[in-house]
Amino acid sequence: TTEEQAVSNYVNLLLTKPGERYMQPNFGIFIQGYLFEQNTDFLRTKIEAVIHQQAAFWLPYIRNHSIEVRAKANVPGLNADPENAIQIVITFSVLENSANHTIVIFQDGGKTSVEVD
Repeated sequence: TTEEQAVSNYVNLLLTKPGERYMQPNFGIFIQGYLFEQNTDFLRTKIEAVIHQQAAFWLPYIRNHSIEVRAKANVPGLNADPENAIQIVITFSVLENSANHTIVIFQDGGKTSVEVD
């Protein structure tokens, strides 16, 4: 469906490294790169701002309701240290009349995990 494709496009935007897409060097956020940096207030604010900016430009049909960049990961069964793991929770909808969706991104034992609801 259109809604499923929009969710997939959002995840693609989050995981793509800027410069990776041919003829669109500014597309992408490369969230994995941020998850391995020092867990500071500045970094969490920067992640939130980049997500807002890139989503507004590349995915104008997505409406972000909230973007939470948490200093501690609250993920059941997390293999990484939850005290030092950044967790990103994005709640959004596609267009005006669709249901809310949630994307949760966190670093788990050396890999980036993405859960979509």
